[in-house]
Amino acid sequence: MKANFSLISAIILGLLFLSCSVKLSKNEFYLYGTVQGMNTKSIVLAYSGFRKTIIVDTLEVINNKFFTYGYINGATRALIKFNNMPNSKDDQSDLFIFLEPKKIGISQAGNNFKNVNITGSSTQLEIENFEKKIKSNKKELAQFRVLRNKLVEQLKVDKDSINISNSIKTIDSIWMIKLSQVEKMKLRYALDHPNSYLSAYFTNNYFTKIPYDSINIYYQNLSPDIRTGLYGVKIKEKINIRKSIKIGDKVPIIKGVDFFWNQLDLEEFNGKYVLLDFWASWCKSCRKNIPDVKKLYNKYHENGLEIISISLDDDKSKWRKAIKNENIEEWNHILSGRSGEISREYNISLIPDYILIDKNQKIIYRGIDKEALKKIETILNQKIN
Repeated sequence: MKANFSLISAIILGLLFLSCSVKLSKNEFYLYGTVQGMNTKSIVLAYSGFRKTIIVDTLEVINNKFFTYGYINGATRALIKFNNMPNSKDDQSDLFIFLEPKKIGISQAGNNFKNVNITGSSTQLEIENFEKKIKSNKKELAQFRVLRNKLVEQLKVDKDSINISNSIKTIDSIWMIKLSQVEKMKLRYALDHPNSYLSAYFTNNYFTKIPYDSINIYYQNLSPDIRTGLYGVKIKEKINIRKSIKIGDKVPIIKGVDFFWNQLDLEEFNGKYVLLDFWASWCKSCRKNIPDVKKLYNKYHENGLEIISISLDDDKSKWRKAIKNENIEEWNHILSGRSGEISREYNISLIPDYILIDKNQKIIYRGIDKEALKKIETILNQKIN
């Protein structure tokens, strides 16, 4: 039986590698490779297929060789993983590559699957060159992560240490600045390379970081071919979902059951200023801003300000618990969920998101950060006082 299996395997592999000379049809990719120095019998390939379905393909390794083929819509990021190695974030068995509707070759030797040679994918070459440019940025981020983790461990021992807490806050602040620099570099690349699938990939990944009124600039900047690829299609779908609600627009209807199991309808607040506060119990920045939201409520409620906090929580118990813990039952609350009707109607993609409505239920301000609450206070000072 073993002899027969070996013979069959050899014949199959011979036919498969001969097939590398066969012309591929449109949208078809052919992936083949060699694995040396590892005792593995199969690897796993995961990617988004031509119809956006997630494909998870287990590839048998025979005589140190593997292959597969499939159909994709333009350059598509894929994960290759050994299925017999430990599963962890830094696992050396994880390899991300860009597939294209071409013949893609992978050659590897030794025990590190990160150091491989990939041929046939121009988008893969692009990402490799880009990663070299931001190598120093990523190194700094990694160093900050290590330092922060050490400080967090120290804080577990010395829980009351103000110095350690302040050091963590400083690192977090620097971390966000460094991370923002990398994000800006990727989005700048997207604008500078309209004929690149990588540009569409970056734009799709950082969609929520791009201002409401700028996302169409990024999308229209992409060439027609790139727009019809996987990530171009995803961007367009997100734009359709998140069509910006502009200043002066009449707000969509809000109806539902509130925290106290009563029916809530936005129409009931006609003639009042209303702050729509989109948040979630799991959103740290949302909860950090709650004292400022309380300040607005306490200062302006008697003069006609109402607040409706709309949660993107999917877990009702966590939502109710957060409201009680934050002691904010005094204003109105309604649960939407991440993909609920209200979240979709208001095109919520990043929280906290604050929308201020005038007495005619038209939007007079919208912002997505702590500074937004300061601007809202300025507006209310002018409108109410």
